[in-house]
Amino acid sequence: MDAIINSYDFDVSQATEIVKKFLLAMDLGLSSDDHGADSLPQVPTFADLPHGDEKGKFFALDFGGSGIQCFIVDIDHKQVKVTHNAKKRIASSIPTGQQLFGTLAEYVKEFIEEDAKDSISKDDYTQNPLLGGFSFSFPIQQDDIHKGTLLYWGKEFIASGVVGQDVIQLLHESLDQIGLNWIRMCALCNDSVCTLVTEALQDEDICISLVLGTGANACYREKSADVKKVTMKRNGFMAINTEMGAFTGFPRTVEDDIILSKTIIKGVQTFEKQISGRYIPLIVCECMERGMRERVILKNWVQEKFGKESVGKQNDKEWQYFQDGRHLTAAAMSKIRDDKSNDLNIALTYLNLCLGQKPSMHLLNIHDTNQSRNIPPSSLSPLSLFPGVLPLNSINSYSQQQSETDTLQSPSPVQIHTRQYTNFFSQESPETSPNQSASGDNPLITFEDVQIFQRLIQKIMERSEKYLAVALTGLIVRIVAFVDPNRRNIHVAAGGSLLNGSSDFREHVEAYTKQALQIVHTNVCREKPSELLPQTFQSETKLELKHQKQIQIPQFILPEIKLIPSRDGSGLGAGIIASMSVPVPAPESQV
Repeated sequence: MDAIINSYDFDVSQATEIVKKFLLAMDLGLSSDDHGADSLPQVPTFADLPHGDEKGKFFALDFGGSGIQCFIVDIDHKQVKVTHNAKKRIASSIPTGQQLFGTLAEYVKEFIEEDAKDSISKDDYTQNPLLGGFSFSFPIQQDDIHKGTLLYWGKEFIASGVVGQDVIQLLHESLDQIGLNWIRMCALCNDSVCTLVTEALQDEDICISLVLGTGANACYREKSADVKKVTMKRNGFMAINTEMGAFTGFPRTVEDDIILSKTIIKGVQTFEKQISGRYIPLIVCECMERGMRERVILKNWVQEKFGKESVGKQNDKEWQYFQDGRHLTAAAMSKIRDDKSNDLNIALTYLNLCLGQKPSMHLLNIHDTNQSRNIPPSSLSPLSLFPGVLPLNSINSYSQQQSETDTLQSPSPVQIHTRQYTNFFSQESPETSPNQSASGDNPLITFEDVQIFQRLIQKIMERSEKYLAVALTGLIVRIVAFVDPNRRNIHVAAGGSLLNGSSDFREHVEAYTKQALQIVHTNVCREKPSELLPQTFQSETKLELKHQKQIQIPQFILPEIKLIPSRDGSGLGAGIIASMSVPVPAPESQV
């Protein structure tokens, strides 16, 4: 198993070459949309940071990877207040765009009529509509602040009839069908853009936002004049939605390639599928299955379940225990990684669930939150215990999965008993253990198995931290070397469940970023101009001639770096960006 785990080692000293590739991909993306996998999308948002004179009441709709949220946002200059807020989970398996946007519209109606009824009334908007912002956290090609087409789905969404369509228009059509034609979206944005705008109101040193949750993305401020693919001339700066999840420049493992081939939209969002909360549990699952096939982990369990003759078969359905990923989430991985107890009880609990086994009642007392449905604890689905990642290769029908997500509760509380852990693993337990083989000779799951399981998770999460740090280093170098060489402080608004919900994850990313930035700075000072082009792009056979260009990184001054935990900025930011798109009335004396 060491070989599998060690394949996820990554040395930050490799940062310079990858940062060069990242900078080239950024530059190609700013100049054109025709560079394919060699470039980042670099989506222009046609928005910048707020000026501070925005004012009014705005609606905001946030559609991300795991749910939808509605907000009413009151803005009075730099004072921003959410007066009403509600959220709901949504299934990625909704089959058509009509159903998907119909679901969004119906929830908006529910929110307006129930949650915000004391603040919003149709009668107040007979002359002018209630304006709003739509935070749509999927890759889009944005043509204006209020218009954008979906490039392709991510996060395992599959709705047909949406790719290539203007998502604002689709939303308006669905709103119109249920009588909400008095609500109009005047701004389209991404969660990373919303996070940047929200946090910059409070901290003038914020110039990058970084989101790592279900997906992965970043936004930064670029000189408008350098956004070559926008023909309309603009002054000042523009927020750029990098869609950095599409980057392809990091080393990939065998399991990375398997995930890329299995996901619904194959071969895209490579970087996102290496580091984000939607996919890293699936990487763990693939590694565990490979280890079981090779008999380097859970040897006794494999022997007991299948016997010697089954070992190594590639197509047996019995090997699917780690395939669908529903038993393991990024939140669970964080708990396993941080389990510092002598008995590793948390890690064992999740390992049992991954194997489709009831956790040992010697170790756990699971309080059933589903008593109203008369489901005994022994038959609870692991999905109901640990909600989060939905299966890749067993997507249910929309109606079935919708009913599941509507009733999904928070994880059932788990109480760890004080009974000695050795009683579970040893042969000396006076009771029959679920972990014991039929013959009683060996435990099915050894303490070493649990240690290896935890070490694998630690290594994959560490790689996620390091990869994200190197990508962030590329963004920082872009700013201090090309956009704003005089900047001395760079604060990064860090959002998303992994950056803010996982113990020490954000702190680790900050430390690795400082290390990577120092390495890049030192190497740039030593390099000659001819060495500044990434080796990957030096051959005409690997990159078309029209794409060949050198990114000569000028020497730069190392800035102070700090990652700031952000609020849930998607809703706030969408409301703020909507307010920025509304012309500010002139003073009465000038009318």
